[in-house]
Amino acid sequence: MKVSVIFAQDKNGAIGFPGPAPLPWHYPEDLKRFKELTKGKSIIMGNSTYESLPGLLPGRFHYVITRRKGLHRLGRLDRVQFIGNLVDAIVAATKQGETEVFVIGGAELINNVLDTADVVYRTVLLNEELHGKTVEVLQPWQSDAWSKYDKPIAQNINGEMLFETWVRA
Repeated sequence: MKVSVIFAQDKNGAIGFPGPAPLPWHYPEDLKRFKELTKGKSIIMGNSTYESLPGLLPGRFHYVITRRKGLHRLGRLDRVQFIGNLVDAIVAATKQGETEVFVIGGAELINNVLDTADVVYRTVLLNEELHGKTVEVLQPWQSDAWSKYDKPIAQNINGEMLFETWVRA
């Protein structure tokens, strides 16, 4: 099973605000990249990320990691399964015949999977800087986890953002 991670962050590492909050920015190019990469794949997220979505994302099965008792007992619904941890989500996706899953948030889940992910798709929003209490993903110079990846392939998009692809060495 290939485990990929995908997220966007501001120049200081913030990916959003605590709790179920909508994306703090809207960049069509970044949303298009997210859609193209994740379409037809299973996505894994924490409960707050799930609650922040405007609805189920079309063409994707949703695994929601939650510590809330009882939710995991709901089992597989239409396109959602509440599950207790990342390993169980990966096992469940494997049993469904998936060959790749995407971890899409939140920050705690992303930071925990950086040590073991196969690919990281990172968008750096060059002109964004969130203020107030934020949740952050460790940046390459802040964590040894990033040293397990080859130097990223980066694409500058209109001077607004960098699309980076980090592949495990």
